[in-house]
Amino acid sequence: MTIFYLKQNNITEFEFTVCKDYFETSLDQFIDRLAHIKYLCNYYQIDIDKLTEIVQKVRAFDANICCSYCKIAKQIYEQSYIYQHQVFNFICDDCHKFIYSANQRNMQNCSQDLKDDDCPF
Repeated sequence: MTIFYLKQNNITEFEFTVCKDYFETSLDQFIDRLAHIKYLCNYYQIDIDKLTEIVQKVRAFDANICCSYCKIAKQIYEQSYIYQHQVFNFICDDCHKFIYSANQRNMQNCSQDLKDDDCPF
């Protein structure tokens, strides 16, 4: 998985290293997500609140999964799981909202154009 990061300006190298470990460490060696989080907290000598604060300073994007309409990489919110690579027809939230609103407008226009007595059958 290729991950790109958008970082806040005030993030330190230590904090960025914690974030990279949070998103890039393979979960195969852990029982579950909680074990991974406990490992990171123990390894870096931080508590869960500090880990949460640090991880919120970056936005991570998987370059291998892009929106099928706008081609923007998918933002990831947690460590890499195998199921994330099974997303073939990913549509980002912005495109999904745009498509839905366009469909709603088309449906409203069609319903206004057709009246009960305009039925061709």
